[in-house]
Amino acid sequence: MKLRISMLFLVAACALLTPAMAGQPIKVTLPADLQGDLGGVPYRILVPQNWNGTLLVYAHGYGESATPPLLAPLPADQNTLFAQGFALAASRFDGSGWTVKEGMQSTVALTAAFNGMVARPQQTIIWGKSMGGLMALGLAEKFPGHY
Repeated sequence: MKLRISMLFLVAACALLTPAMAGQPIKVTLPADLQGDLGGVPYRILVPQNWNGTLLVYAHGYGESATPPLLAPLPADQNTLFAQGFALAASRFDGSGWTVKEGMQSTVALTAAFNGMVARPQQTIIWGKSMGGLMALGLAEKFPGHY
C-alpha cells in the first residue's frame, strides 16, 4: 500500500512540474479511448478531456497478459490518474514469457504511435511492475531525454 501511494505521489509531483500543452493541436477528439494493435501487439491509450500534457506508459509484469492491456497496476490507480488529467498507454509485449527486449521494443513503438495518433506529450513517464519495472529502467537509461 505504501509503495502504491508513493508511486502515485511521484507521478503527481512530476505532473506539477510539467507545463500544460502549449497550443499543440490534438489529433483526436477528447476524451479518447484508442485500442488496436501495433505489429500484432495489442495496445490501449486513454486520453482524458482535461489532459495535462503528461503521458504515463505502463509496462506490465511477467505473465500479465490482459487484453485490452492494463493501464495501471490496479483499476483504482487507472481511474485516479485519468481523473487527474494523465493520458495512459500500455501494450502487451510481442512473444510470451521473459520478453524484456520485445517489451522494450513494443513500448517504444507505443510511445511513437501516441505521438502520431494524439500529440507529442510535454512529458512521458515510463513505469512498470516486476518485469515491466526492469523494462522501465532500461528504457529510461537507453532514452534519457524521452522517458
